[in-house]
Formats: sequence, C-alpha cells, structure tokens
Amino acid sequence: MKKLIRYVFSVLLILGMVLSTCYYAEAKDKDVITPEQGEKLTHRMQEKLKENKDKNEKNDYKKGEAIILYHKNNGENSVKTTLDKNDIQLVKTWNFKDTKSNDKSTKGGAANNFVVSQVKSSKYSTEELVNILKKNDQITYAEPNYVFHLTDAKYLDKQWPLDNKGQNAGTQNCDINPEDAWSSASQKDEVVAIIDSGVDYTHEALKGNMWVNTHTNVLKGTYGYDCCNDDADPMDDNGHGTHCAGIVAGNNTYIKGVDPNVKIMALKYANKDGAGYNADAIEAYNYISTAIDAGVHVTAINNSWGGSANSNILAQVVNEVGKKGAVTVIAAGNSFEDVDVKGCSPWDFKSPYTIKVAASGEKDELTSFSCFGKQSVDLAAPGADILSTVSYDCYNPSIHEGDPNYSEIYHPFKANEKLSNMKTLGFDTTASNNNSVSISTSTNFGNYDPNDGALDITFDATAVGKYGAIYGAILPFTLPSSNTDYYYSLQFKLVGPEDAMLILADDTNERITNGDFLDSAITGVIPSGCNVWESFSDRLKVKSSPNDSNSMYFGMFVNKPGTYHLYIDAFGISKQNLAPSQFGKYAFYKGTSMAAPEVTGAVSLIRKLYPNVTADTIKDYTAKSVRKVPALMDKTISGGVLDLSMLNPLQSISFAQSIYQMDEGGQLQLTPTINPDNAFKKEVSYTSSDASITVDQNGLVKALAGSAGHKATITVTSQKNPSIIANTTVEVKQKPAPVPVPVPTPVTPANNYASYKVSGLKATQTTAQVKLSWKRVAGASGYTIYCQSGKKQITLGSNSSVTKTTYTVKKIKGKKLKSATAYTFKVAPYTVVSGKKIYGKKVTIKTGTKPGTAKISSAKRSGKKVKLSVNKVVRATGFKIYIKVNKKGSYKLVKTVKGGKKFTCTIKVNKLNKNSAIRVRAYKTVNKKAIYGSYSKGKKLK
Repeated sequence: MKKLIRYVFSVLLILGMVLSTCYYAEAKDKDVITPEQGEKLTHRMQEKLKENKDKNEKNDYKKGEAIILYHKNNGENSVKTTLDKNDIQLVKTWNFKDTKSNDKSTKGGAANNFVVSQVKSSKYSTEELVNILKKNDQITYAEPNYVFHLTDAKYLDKQWPLDNKGQNAGTQNCDINPEDAWSSASQKDEVVAIIDSGVDYTHEALKGNMWVNTHTNVLKGTYGYDCCNDDADPMDDNGHGTHCAGIVAGNNTYIKGVDPNVKIMALKYANKDGAGYNADAIEAYNYISTAIDAGVHVTAINNSWGGSANSNILAQVVNEVGKKGAVTVIAAGNSFEDVDVKGCSPWDFKSPYTIKVAASGEKDELTSFSCFGKQSVDLAAPGADILSTVSYDCYNPSIHEGDPNYSEIYHPFKANEKLSNMKTLGFDTTASNNNSVSISTSTNFGNYDPNDGALDITFDATAVGKYGAIYGAILPFTLPSSNTDYYYSLQFKLVGPEDAMLILADDTNERITNGDFLDSAITGVIPSGCNVWESFSDRLKVKSSPNDSNSMYFGMFVNKPGTYHLYIDAFGISKQNLAPSQFGKYAFYKGTSMAAPEVTGAVSLIRKLYPNVTADTIKDYTAKSVRKVPALMDKTISGGVLDLSMLNPLQSISFAQSIYQMDEGGQLQLTPTINPDNAFKKEVSYTSSDASITVDQNGLVKALAGSAGHKATITVTSQKNPSIIANTTVEVKQKPAPVPVPVPTPVTPANNYASYKVSGLKATQTTAQVKLSWKRVAGASGYTIYCQSGKKQITLGSNSSVTKTTYTVKKIKGKKLKSATAYTFKVAPYTVVSGKKIYGKKVTIKTGTKPGTAKISSAKRSGKKVKLSVNKVVRATGFKIYIKVNKKGSYKLVKTVKGGKKFTCTIKVNKLNKNSAIRVRAYKTVNKKAIYGSYSKGKKLK
C-alpha cells in the first residue's frame, strides 16, 4: 500500500517503507535521447511539480462555520437570542463542567464553568458569521472552525530511540535511556489519550494496552470515540494515529513502547487524509474532561498535529483539562522554522500543562526538518526513522532481513559489491565525469554494520536544460509468476544544494529508456538540506518478469546546477504468492509527530514514579529530563534531548555536622541530607577511610575495638552520579569507665514478663504512610521497629537515639504501603551493653492507612429526597454521608453505607433547599476502630 504523508514544506514528500534487490551492475553505457525529447520530458516534470504544490493548498477553515466560547450561567440565553435572530444553526455544544481538579495548585478545582459550541450558517460568509458573533459581549471568543493537519520487541533492535547501537549510521547510546524508569515505575494503569487519525485497536502490538470504557453512562465507545465522524468507532484509516500509539504503548511483543504498560484512549479527530477541524479537537478534549470527571486517570494527551491559525478557545480547553491532571504534548512542526519568530499554530500560548517537542536524529542532532525555538520549544526527542505500528498492511523487508519467505528480492547494499547490469539514464542534461552509481559506506539504513552501505547515485549537474534535468539509474529485475501482486519497498535520501524531485518508477525497459514512464512515476519534492532517510512502498505494475523486460528507475529531477546524491537502501520486492495480509502492519515514519509520543510515553512513566504531584510538576520534570547537547542549546528551552536517566536527578548530598564523635565500641547512625529529597535515583554508597571505624550501606558507623583515638573520613557517594559526594569526620574517644547505671535484665523478644517497654504507642496515618510515636524510655539506647506479616516478623529499622521517639513507615520490604490497608507494627527498646543490644518487650499496635478520598459522581435533590451516587474507594469498609441544610449550618452525619464499592442511595432529609450541600468520606475499620479518609468536595443540592 502506498502512503503519502503531507510535508510542511512547499510540496508533498514521499514517506513509505523498505525494499530489496538481488543483482547489481556496474553503472555505464548511458542511454541518450534527442534534445527535443529531453526538453519535453523535463517540461512535464515541471508540470508535475506544480501539481504537487497545488495539492498542498488547503482552506484554513471550514466555510460557513464558527466556534464560540461562553459561560453557561450568564451567556446561554443571550447566545441563543443571537443565533435565532440571525438564522445561525447550533451544530454541537460541549460543557466543560466545574468539577474537582486533580491539580493541587488550583484551589477548589476548576474555576471556569464554560461552554463551547459549534455553529454554522448558509446565509453568511465565515468572516461575516464570526463578526456577528463577536458583537455579543457574552461570547468570550468567536473563531472560524480552523483546519489542522497531522504533522508528519521482536523488532526492538530497529527501535534506536530505546537502544541506540549505531543504527542508520547513528551514534551509540544517543537514546532516551528508559531502563531505570521501566524497572522503577509501578504497574498502575495510567491512560494516555491519542488525538489523531484514530488507532487500530485490533493491532497485535497494541493488544492489552487499549483503554476500555467502563463509564458507558457518560462516555460513548469502547476504546474511545470518533469525533471526526461522530460515531463510537475510532478505527484508524490513515495510519498516523496508530504509529503514535505504538511509540507510546507498544506491548513488547513485536515493538516496545516508551511505556509498555500504559492504556491508550483513541480519539479520532483527523480524517483519512490527515486533516481535522478545531471543533473535533475540542470535542476530543471534552471527552477527556468527562472521562477524568468519571474517574479515568488520563495523565497525558498526544497532539501530533498543527495548523496555520491560533485558537483562544483551544487554549482555554487545554488549560482546563490540564488543571484536572492531564499534560498535553505537542509536535513543534516539520517546516524547519524558528517558532519563536514564525509561531507554532495553534499552540502559540503559554501553559503550565503543555510540552512542545522538536525532533532529534540518531546522532543527537536536530533533524533537518524539525521546527525549533529557544523560548518556546521545551526539548527534542527522537523523531527520525521511527519504527512503529500502522493500521494498514505494509511491505517492510528491512525488519525481515535474511527471511527468504518474505522477499523475492532483497539487498542491503553491502560494501565492495559490484553493480553489474545497472546503467544510468538522464534527460536534458550534460554529461559529467563525476556522475556515477556506486555503493557508499558513509551512510546506511538499518542495524550497525561497518560493511553496510547504500546505493549512491551521484549527479554532478554542471548545467541543466530550459526546464531542468533528469538523472538516475536503471535496475532490471526478474520475477516468477505470482498469484498475488508484487510490492516493492525502499529507503531513500536525496541530498543537494537545492530542492529536487525524487522519481521512482517500475515499467518496461523500453518505456523507461524512452522516458514514457514519467507520467505514471511516483514523484515528490525533497527540500534542500533534508538529509534524512525516507521510507516508501508501493505495488509493482507486473506480476512476473521472466525475461528481464522490466526495470526499476531511481532518479531525480533538478532545476539548478549542483552536485546531488540520491541514496537508496534496503530495496526489496515481496515474495512470490505472498498476500499483503501477511506483510505485517509496521512502518518507519519521521517527523515531530513521532518525537511527541516519545515524550508522551515518558510523561506516563514519570506520573507512575511520582503519583502524588500535580500536572504542572510532571510537565516540569519531563521537560527537564534531558541530555544536554551543544547543537540544541540555542534551539530549545532545555538545550537537550529526552533522557529518562536524567529525571529529577540528585543535586547534592550534605551532612548536618562536619565532625561527629563517638565512643569506642559504640554505634552512630549517619543520615545525610539528599537534595532534592524526592530525587528519582537517590541511592548512595558509604565508605570509610579507617578499617577500625566501619560503615555499612545504611550509614551505620561502628567503632571497633582498638579504634580509640582514630579519625575516619566517611564518604557518601551518589550511585547514579559518582561525582556527587559528601564527607564528614568521625572521631572515636576512649571508652569511659563503666558507671553503674540501671540496666534492664537481659531478655529475649519472647520474654513476656519483661517490664522494660515503650508506652503511649500511637499511630497517625495518610493514604501512603503510618507514623508511629511513643514516650521516651529511660535508660534505653534506642528502639527497633517491626512489622508483623502473618507469622513473619519483619524488621523495618532502628532509631539509634533514645530521644527520637517517632518512626514513619512508607515501605515494607521495598513495597509502598497501600491505602485502606491494615498493618500490625511493634516497637521494642534496647540498651547497648558491652557492644551488644539487650532488648525489652515488644509493644504491638494494630492500625492501618487511610482510604482514598471519596468522589461524588452525582447528587440530585427532589423535594426532601437526595439521590446520591459515589464512586468506588478501593479496600474501604464503608462510607459516611453528611449533609448541611443551609450555608451557615454545619455538616451532620445522615447515613452510613457499608462496603467500598460504587453505590447509589436515596436519603430523606427535611428542610432541604438550594443552599443545602452534601459530602462523603470513606472509612476503614481496623481493630474495631474507624480510620477515615478525606472528605469529598461539598456538592450543592440545587
């Protein structure tokens, strides 16, 4: 299947897949036609160039339509009057409700309850329609309905962004380094929304990673929604959206996503040609907003598209959904422009919830197509030669190298191979001794191999004809008869001082030699300086060629003199009788469209590592997770390429004291300060400069016998970055003479008669930790804390100071505490006698963590009755429901509901009115005592 992707330069640029060939020939015996024929052919190529340009000219908006934003309470009636008075038809309306915000930086949640509507008129032009709507002062914004366009495991060794081993002549290790994040991130199901051309939710590499809608009462569709056609099926009919989805969430069967454990919400906004309207984008955001309100944890939104106009309405919608916890990731564009100057429509607005992404290549360079901006583009991410999923059958032999059952002809153009039977062909051009066809090892497509190269068709255009010149190489091929169509595929790169047009054709030898193939040839203009590989695949015209009567032509059409190189690699023709359904659905794309989902997947991973921070903090962590690159210092805000190993790095380590003193035979617990305290990789190592003063990897210092009078430098070093260190000195004094002190009778933990124990043991809780506290025990040296898990007793840690009588439990054996969960803890005092710890009795407390915050999904008043619906709170024992009758009143308990599942109930309360309000909190019963979660936000009973 042939795929043409719109390039943001002046004309179409071909994208595709890969190909192969068996025999090559030494380039010679140039065929010549008459000057008159040559001029005629180049004239036709000029006409094709104009045709390509004309195809790119699109309307910027949908004629006769507009989008308006207004506030429902104040503006609804006024807007309706304006529409009715002017015969303007209301098409759709989306409510962005004032719901609870997941962003702790916005007090009380979203402040603006606004409405967006799509309207149209057959009576007015678009400009007249917008002007009429702007005259209504209740309408905040009125805009045209702008058109936007898509910017353009088994195969893990082809995925250089995850593990760069030098593929495509790149630089090893120039990748996003996701390994630490993969090993540390929780398996929690974050949801990423892909607003694009849809997603092929049946794809083998996305199986199990599609979000499934369980809120069918408020959301349509199973895997998302088709906003473009207004139906419940978001199936991809273009391939672009599926490619983005695979980059984010490939399930590690054939390809691996940046977050292989995330769920994809498919929102089809663009049609099969890659174009979509602003109204459909706003509808997609409204779907996400409603999903978040219903409890779906959407953490990121991928927008690999852009346009030529800005939208204030879209900006407000993006910020509103951002306040609810979702970061919007944006492709910066593919026109190689400075968007600080040119703009990045429709994304020319500042927001704490958006990340703009440029595209980098295999050598950490800014690609030759990517937009950039030191003030407006946050970072770069891999965006060239990206292998991912697509929604169509795609012949792609480069990922099946060496498989004789996949390709009838395949060749990777190894070094030192002769090009027998291949000859050059040019029209309306002068001969040059520098024209050649050879194999170059300076560039190649595919896995790193020093012997790999690419076919290099060099055209030294010292002069061109009236309309330009054509030059290329002919490759004959022989194929057996097949019951199915043959497909060919290749990677190509056209490099020159000026824009040039690529020409690909398969035809009879006679038609190619005479130039009769040009009208049916595949063509596309490649901008000068665009030194990147492109993929292409198409169906051959023939089903067999037993007598070498057919050939491929790889050529270029140029307008101006100069030296041009057309590189061809991984050329192949599909296997005899191989049906397209057996090709697989994987393709190489390039563009900031591919860079954006690399970052979107990173946002999902980072949210799993930092589940309790706000969306703007996640944006900040992501945008700063970069490897600094000199070539990008003036091109992006961060000056670097996405690198998850640089996520929230440890900045410094310090000790509270420069010198610590201790007695011979004693112990000292060192606790250095880590900055920031929530650094992603903050593990440290300890060393001592004196063998008689030891330190373990938990920072516990021991002064061994004979260490009196010694000093040791204790060094703590970051395991992630060994250049970050801190030192302190430990001095050991002579052990003082024994002084009679009341020492508790040596006991074992099983001695239930020991009176030596802590008192006043109590616990305070959050959803993720339990803080224990107790009274000081006179004569003790410290305390040890335990957790009882079934019959097993787990030592959690010790306080080596008798005055430290608190201990906070966040993890047990490396696993975080779960909300609404019962735990049993024990605390025992100890005294150090002759270097040994003598323990007192363990005191036990049964407690637990708080349940999560209850969320009211709906509350409706009817007379004296309230119908209440509350979402599930995991592991909760039940819910307490409180109502206050009027503004000045206080909340009073009116009902208890047992069980933590989602429920709906009816409550009867006298004297309810429009000022009455309701709230709920969940509780967990532990040891016959209730541990309460936080109250839900009060909801008015209007």
